Amino acid sequence: MKFKGRIVWEKGYPYILTVVLLVGISIFSCIDFLAGLRTENGVLIINAINLKLFSDSFLNCILTVESIIFGFLLAVLALTVQSNSISIRELRKSNRFNELIVYNKHAVICAFWTIILTTILLLVGEGYVCIIFKYIWGGFSILNLFLTYRFLDIFYVLSKE
Repeated sequence: MKFKGRIVWEKGYPYILTVVLLVGISIFSCIDFLAGLRTENGVLIINAINLKLFSDSFLNCILTVESIIFGFLLAVLALTVQSNSISIRELRKSNRFNELIVYNKHAVICAFWTIILTTILLLVGEGYVCIIFKYIWGGFSILNLFLTYRFLDIFYVLSKE
């Protein structure tokens, strides 16, 4: 039973943590807006964060990092599939190898969508997209970090053995 709980956490924690972070950001945005929390220059804190978050230079950095993650995950997938190490053989025997491939697939797909959404933000501009699009973009960006971490964490444990 304890092992099953770990598997459920392993599969679900990227999604749970992403939702928790997005809800926290939403609550902070509402409190900031309603309370009128301001910086030294009199700008709402959430507006100051938005100015930096949606600047072209930051979005270009996000696009570069996501593209590198995308390529890296595909390269690691190729290495994993071709590997004949003891740990990979054991995974194949226990029928959990496909699960590792699915973890990689989720991270790659999420990286792909983050790249697409970031490109849209760069081309259209932050001022022309609705708040829902910004939360979708933020959700994919955060989720991609957690999905990539989950896959790499498992991959490096397997490569140590």
